[in-house]
Amino acid sequence: MNLRKWNLVAALAVGLTAAGCRSFHQEWREARKGAPSPSDITGAWEGTWQNRNNTHRDRLRAVLIRTGPETYRASYFAWYKRVLTFSYSTDLRVSRRDGDTVYFQGEKDLGKLAG
Repeated sequence: MNLRKWNLVAALAVGLTAAGCRSFHQEWREARKGAPSPSDITGAWEGTWQNRNNTHRDRLRAVLIRTGPETYRASYFAWYKRVLTFSYSTDLRVSRRDGDTVYFQGEKDLGKLAG
């Protein structure tokens, strides 16, 4: 692939990543506006992620939106090595509840670069 094509591919990748991040940040700001309810798990969440296969870990933000009685859409924004960022969304289904704890099932193929 010649240099001109590589530049085009790089520009498209950066543009698509930036668009996804901008969309997440808009969702994040909206989710943080309301006061959280102790009984409602929807909204903005902050924490960390950690890879089970190695020592990779960093910051993670999520927005959880109810899509049905026991289904949710989770949008994630994660950091890697405090420099790289990525975002994605996935559908989750409540698998069980134990008191105030909610367990979800869902999956997302993040591709070779992220997983």
